Amino acid sequence: MNESRQNHDAPQLIVSYFDVMRGPSIFYGHRELKKDDGYEYISSILDFIQIPGLFQFNFNGYHTQNLVFEESYKDSKRSYETVLITLLVKTETKNVNEYLETIKPIISHFANDLKNKINLPKLWESNKENDKSFSEFKKLHEKYYRLILTYFSYNFKALRAEDVNVLSVKYYIKRERLIQTINSIVLGENVLVLIKKKKNLDKILLDFFHYIFQSSFKSNLMIKRVRDYKKAEKLNDNYSIVGKRRFKKAKLTNEIKFVREIVYKFYKILNPKRSLNYLKDNLQNLYELSKKIHEYSEKKEKRYYLKKEIKGYLESDNFLKVKKNLFRSLLLIVENYFGKKITLPGDLFAEKINDLYR
Repeated sequence: MNESRQNHDAPQLIVSYFDVMRGPSIFYGHRELKKDDGYEYISSILDFIQIPGLFQFNFNGYHTQNLVFEESYKDSKRSYETVLITLLVKTETKNVNEYLETIKPIISHFANDLKNKINLPKLWESNKENDKSFSEFKKLHEKYYRLILTYFSYNFKALRAEDVNVLSVKYYIKRERLIQTINSIVLGENVLVLIKKKKNLDKILLDFFHYIFQSSFKSNLMIKRVRDYKKAEKLNDNYSIVGKRRFKKAKLTNEIKFVREIVYKFYKILNPKRSLNYLKDNLQNLYELSKKIHEYSEKKEKRYYLKKEIKGYLESDNFLKVKKNLFRSLLLIVENYFGKKITLPGDLFAEKINDLYR
């Protein structure tokens, strides 16, 4: 048995419900649930946790991301049912919580589609083999399960440059959109990239972003087709949207100019593998340098820092010349990604000038 199989099994997407007349019932999982799959704990969740919302629950080496919602019915005998969606992962990997956080919006969209597209009372009573409502449910379940598996690979699979379809990325994603996406990620924002219908483009893009960020910035990134976004636009309020028409020519408010420079060069380098590694290496350097500034500021708490002081620290430690654009980019990342504002003397002077004119 290989190491990856020992460390983590493929996740399961399980739908359960609590009927006021019958109690908790597990309705469907991607594969048949066995005793060692922890299904008895899922029934316990339904017994004790019936407050709507998202939550994590861990037991016996299993990690779960759950969403509870209530469905009300006109039938007085069954006034409501509590529905539970559970993503079940068995893994020893440390970054499982990051994966579960990434999955939250996917589960929310799945719940939204269940409520709006499936007749749930009819579904619970369905004959699974022949019923139309079950066929519709299974199709919906498969759609979201495939997406969950893609993100599972994105978080746990070690990709090689050869696994990434660089030519498709360059062909389908224009420079400005890639700049906006990477810019938002390095500033610590949630990012939703909208794409047109193209087979496997979502997986191609996830592999690409997984590879270039695997040693640097952690991101909450989603890829979605435009039509799916329009159906549930309100669920994406906390995301920076890349791909909306009105944002095509929008100027970034906090643009990392260094990102623009390396993305432009990425498109100019003709060799796919070389261009991919060029982008990955520069993003890793950007991360490491901004991390060093953050660590330095944590050790030496000051009201303000001298520019030459920080540049001198970086240059002596890394044997490189920190240019003006790169330095400004690093300070923006430290403030937005790491949450630490680095104040320079010029910033204090600007504040005093502003105070005079208030």
